[in-house]
Amino acid sequence: FGTASCRPEKLLVESLIYKKVRSSQLGNIGVRKMPFEKLSIFSCIMHSQPSITLSVLNKYIAMCKLAAKFAHKIQSHQFTVYPYTSIPYMLTLRHLNNQSRPNLSNVVFPTDLREQLQRKLGELESQLMNKVLELEDDKFTLQNESASHRFRTESALNALHERVTELEKGTNAFKSPDDFKVSLPLQTNYLYAKIKKSIPEMYGFTICLWIRSRGSSGIGTPFSYAVPGQANEIVLIEWGNNPIELLINDKVAQLPMTINDDKWHHICVTWSTRDGIWEAYQDGELRGSGENLAPWHPIKQGGILILGQEQDTIGGRFDATQAFVGELSHFNIWDRILSSEDIMSIANCSANLAGNIIPWVDNNIDVFGGAKKTPVQTCWAK
Repeated sequence: FGTASCRPEKLLVESLIYKKVRSSQLGNIGVRKMPFEKLSIFSCIMHSQPSITLSVLNKYIAMCKLAAKFAHKIQSHQFTVYPYTSIPYMLTLRHLNNQSRPNLSNVVFPTDLREQLQRKLGELESQLMNKVLELEDDKFTLQNESASHRFRTESALNALHERVTELEKGTNAFKSPDDFKVSLPLQTNYLYAKIKKSIPEMYGFTICLWIRSRGSSGIGTPFSYAVPGQANEIVLIEWGNNPIELLINDKVAQLPMTINDDKWHHICVTWSTRDGIWEAYQDGELRGSGENLAPWHPIKQGGILILGQEQDTIGGRFDATQAFVGELSHFNIWDRILSSEDIMSIANCSANLAGNIIPWVDNNIDVFGGAKKTPVQTCWAK
């Protein structure tokens, strides 16, 4: 029969179709009684093992029977439950695989896998670069939008600031340039008004104003004039338990006036460098006078005039405890001594005299920190 018939798969296939061994004897004891196709099993065994004994051969025959039964059960069960793993199906796949294997030589593969990989990487790099460019465009767009939004916001804030400044400075809607008052409603160190016009050197003066104090203790500081080197060049102040005081070059004169009653009052103070003579008027009447107040001292020029705050340094270092709370109007300064008749006529509103050094006009006064300029009636004495 030849050794090719003795391959294991040949033996397995022949064992599957083996149904019955007619005789358990070889040679003269039954081989001739077997079908021809069964003789190959024994022929293979005898060829591969010429010295095999009868007992060993019987064991091979028993193993063949057992394998045939087991293979039959596996085949029927596997094809039913797992049809794609059954023996016929697997044999079909093996047959198709054997047929397709020679055709693989006709498939054309890339000659250089590295070239193909580099081409793919190039495509991915191009896609990534396009995405980066898109993100850069988006970033540039967002930056432009942010810059535009910031510009609009800053423009709106600037417009609002200008409007607030305009409101603080007041408008020209008053009936006349002097028909307004400055309101300082809180005792703080940031509400005040500033006189824009500068004061020249003076050897005497008259200062008059309308005032309504709303302070709880004293009137505070209705006005103060500070120059470089002297914060108390001219100050009117009532602080703590002290009476109202007039300071000239840091020298003090007490004024016998009472105006802290939440009513409008007209007050005037005069001073002359000659012998330091001073006078104080309340509502047109002389309330006190004196001399030797900073005699022969000229009022210096180039200072800052503030309404509502006392200056510890020129133009600043305000103290809230010394702040004026209330309303001020018609603040005027002359560089001469007004007569008592002029002062009375101003107080009873029979004359409207404007200061030749500092007149009370809207465009000469700036307000800060929430201070306001509002219209008022012409005279409170009527």
